[in-house]
Amino acid sequence: LKLVVNDGMETLIKYVQVNILPKMTIQTIRIAIGLAEFLAIFLIILVATILIIKDMEEYKAGLRKSEFYPAVHKITQKLSDTGIAYMKTQIILMSIIAGINAVGFFILKNPYALLIGIAVGIFDGFPVLGSGLILIPWSIVMLIQKKFIDAAVIMSIFLLCQIVREILEPKLLGDKIGVKPIYSMIAMYVGVQLFGVIGFFLGPLSLVIIKTVIATYAEE
Repeated sequence: LKLVVNDGMETLIKYVQVNILPKMTIQTIRIAIGLAEFLAIFLIILVATILIIKDMEEYKAGLRKSEFYPAVHKITQKLSDTGIAYMKTQIILMSIIAGINAVGFFILKNPYALLIGIAVGIFDGFPVLGSGLILIPWSIVMLIQKKFIDAAVIMSIFLLCQIVREILEPKLLGDKIGVKPIYSMIAMYVGVQLFGVIGFFLGPLSLVIIKTVIATYAEE
C-alpha cells in the first residue's frame, strides 16, 4: 500500500511539474498584464479626479444653474457613499482573511504567521491579485517538496478565503449601498463578464447609478 501511495504521489508531482507549472507561468504573465491595465486605469482616474477637484467650484456653479442639478447631486452623493462603502467592505474582508491566514500558518508552526497573514490579506484586497497569487504557488511548491500536509493546509486556507469572500462581500456591500446581496452578486458577475477584472467594481457601481436614477425620477 505504501508503494502504491508513493508511486501515486510521484506521478502527481511529475504531472504538476510538466502540466501545471508551465501554465502557471502563462497565468502569471496574464496577471501582470491585468495588473498593468488596472494601474493604468487607476492612474487615469486619479489624474481626472485631481483635475476635477481643481476646478470643482466652477463646475458646481455651472451645475447649480442647471435644472438637472438636484438629480445629479443626488447621484454623485450616492456614488460617493458607494465608494466609501466599497473601501470599508474591503478593509473588513482583508482583516478577516488576514486572520484566517495567520491562524492557518500558526497551525503550520510558521514563525512569520502574523506577517504572512497580513501580506495575504493585503493582496486579497486587489481584484487582479488575490490571495491565490501567494497561496496556490506556495502549496504547489510544498507538494513538489513532498510536504503533503503543508500543501493540503495551505490549499485549504486558500479555499476558505475564497468561500468567505464570495459569501460576505455581496452581503456587506449590499447592506452598505442599499442593494440586496443577490443583486450585488449578479452585478459583480455581469460586470466581470463585460469589463473584466475592473467590472468587479463597475458592476455594483452601475447598479447603484441605475437604482438612484430610477428612484430620483420616481420621486419627481
